[in-house]
Amino acid sequence: MRHSIFSFVCLVVLILFSAGISQEAEMKCSILQYKLDRMYFSLGSEANIFPDCRFVVFRDSIPVIDGAIEIAQPGISISYPLHRLIDTANLHIMHAVIDAATIDSTSEIIIGAAEFDQISLAAVFPVLKGEDSIRTVGSIYFTQHGNPLEWRRFESLFEMNLAYSGGALDGYFSYSAPQLPAGRANYISTQAPYFIALAPNVAREFNHNGLLTTSLYYRFDPEKSYIFFGGDRLEPQYCLYLNDSTVNRTYAYNSEAGRRLMQSVRGCPRKLALYAADGKLEQTGAYFGDILSRDKMRTEFVSSRRDADIYFLFVPLNKKDTMCSLKFIYDFLVSDTAYGHQINKTVALIGNYLESAENAASARIYKYYLGKIDRALREDIGVFPLFRPTLYFVAGTDVQDYTFDSNGYMDLKQLSKIRLPGVAGRQDQ
Repeated sequence: MRHSIFSFVCLVVLILFSAGISQEAEMKCSILQYKLDRMYFSLGSEANIFPDCRFVVFRDSIPVIDGAIEIAQPGISISYPLHRLIDTANLHIMHAVIDAATIDSTSEIIIGAAEFDQISLAAVFPVLKGEDSIRTVGSIYFTQHGNPLEWRRFESLFEMNLAYSGGALDGYFSYSAPQLPAGRANYISTQAPYFIALAPNVAREFNHNGLLTTSLYYRFDPEKSYIFFGGDRLEPQYCLYLNDSTVNRTYAYNSEAGRRLMQSVRGCPRKLALYAADGKLEQTGAYFGDILSRDKMRTEFVSSRRDADIYFLFVPLNKKDTMCSLKFIYDFLVSDTAYGHQINKTVALIGNYLESAENAASARIYKYYLGKIDRALREDIGVFPLFRPTLYFVAGTDVQDYTFDSNGYMDLKQLSKIRLPGVAGRQDQ
């Protein structure tokens, strides 16, 4: 009972505080020019000035003109046509006061996410992981301005787009650029903090020399991204870790070489089990399943990685920890090793390389061991990086302060919502 009363009091205090700061902010600025019956002002969207914000022009302290903004861009805003005579000779002694939009700290901010299946939102957007990133009460998230933040997950991008178009969402994450009318959304994008990899189950003896996945990699055509992944602006990934130098593809695309190599795989069953670490990767798996069908091999997806012969994985990347992707792959391989297999020695050697890299006395030695790990994983095990998707964040014009950091994450606690002005229109001029 006490907890309920305390929560109610906190809510009332929050509402009263927000009501006190949600009044219109008056922004004083200079007049850049008067041209074609419009005034140009020195402030724009960076100062929360948007279309239909009202303004008054003063000569000293005397109001002489009023109107509304039609166009607002960073660093500049432009009025609707004023339909009146303007004393342009005295523009230098005039200034404007614009009623800018201000933060709305009470309204809920609803963010959607589709196409992220078995990857948890916390894994893709780690701002949800702890109180250091975002303030929480129970299962409810709050931004630093006090807005309740709600997540909604959707089965498909189409369903999410319908929700956004209908006003049920303030923004959403996706792998695809928005296909929305101009003015309905703004968006930013970044390379995802992970890449997609092809890997063998090393518990299967026919995978011990890596020939099966190498054969498939030879026949991986990055130009056909529309077939193997539903998303925009995929970037080829040629290295199993973040490398600051140019890296070429290990084995160039060569369908014939891939088919010949497949004939060297001994003991491979005619039916292979595929495991996609996320529902989004089933399209990638189906692409390789089609390749295998040309070798008269059948494939099926399995829900348990233990039952799989080939994996399709999201591998994390982090600029502050270059080794994180290699350690992720190594841990994955270790969990698959079976007692008595020769390939265990190769996996153990990769573990030794990782330890040597962690204890490297110089950056040169560190990079040396990273290269050895990368080569061993590709050439001896048959783990291959395929591509890196692009993440998009789409938001309505009333959502502000969103940005991806250098690792591809978004600090959701910085989100804010503003009260947009009502439509002024030309009739008010």
